[in-house]
Amino acid sequence: MSSSSGRFVGAFLILSGLAITVAATVLPPDPYTLVLAVVPLVVAAALVSYLLVYRGGLEYLERRR
Repeated sequence: MSSSSGRFVGAFLILSGLAITVAATVLPPDPYTLVLAVVPLVVAAALVSYLLVYRGGLEYLERRR
């Protein structure tokens, strides 16, 4: 998965999984509350994935190491 779209999907899946895990751990076990929190977090995960893959964020992080 070295193409940009493959890297985007990979970053999005990792960030979305992390967001859902954190939300399920921190929030009360109410499905309504969970949906209200997870939807914006998944949108934010898509935005961060876009910035990392298509706007040079990954290359910047690799140079800083």
